[in-house]
Amino acid sequence: MLVSNDFSMRMLGQLIPQVPGNKSEVYDSTFESVIRKIGAHQSLIDISRCIMLTSLPYGCLHMCKSLLYLDVSFTKLNDIRPITENCTALKALNVAGIQFMEGSSNNIAYLASLEVLVLRNSNVHDISWVSKLPVLRSLDLGVLSITSDPILSTRHQTRLQELLLDNTRIRVPAPVSNVFTMEHAAILRSMPQLRVLNVCESDWIDWVEYVKHVLDRPIYVEASSRR
Repeated sequence: MLVSNDFSMRMLGQLIPQVPGNKSEVYDSTFESVIRKIGAHQSLIDISRCIMLTSLPYGCLHMCKSLLYLDVSFTKLNDIRPITENCTALKALNVAGIQFMEGSSNNIAYLASLEVLVLRNSNVHDISWVSKLPVLRSLDLGVLSITSDPILSTRHQTRLQELLLDNTRIRVPAPVSNVFTMEHAAILRSMPQLRVLNVCESDWIDWVEYVKHVLDRPIYVEASSRR
């Protein structure tokens, strides 16, 4: 596990000497012990790829009042309500690869301070709730199979700087899935800070030239997938 400063790492070694260095040996009880001792002081916690981690404890996450950056990607978590109900100051959340319980991902909409959200490779299908996150700067929807139009779902993201849609598929009837409309153009124009777009190997690869045409500013279109 990664915590946010060297002092805490040394303190962790002194207080909980049994904590393993190998992420594959970090269990639910390990995480809870660490959070109870130093959670109140952490601004960043990275428990990505702790493959034995299956849940986060309601009882101690409320201590993490200073937590701004949380990475739980590629763990066995499937319910993130302990995060969304206790860590409301989060600015960055990485839930890549998470297999959410049905409807659980919708709770991310309660994290109104989120600036960076990574949903890549998860089982999220409905992304309509993304429109409730008004200060997003970076949104990663790569390698998803979604049921809602990604541009229409970001209609309120006027601060968005980076939108990743590589290897993403849309599960709506053609031709709706790949038609670039005046509404799409208007939404993109309402994102004055949008600078990076990735639609490689996605259903929107044909949009690239339209996007470049309708925007009155340079935009960097990435040439390869981040997968």
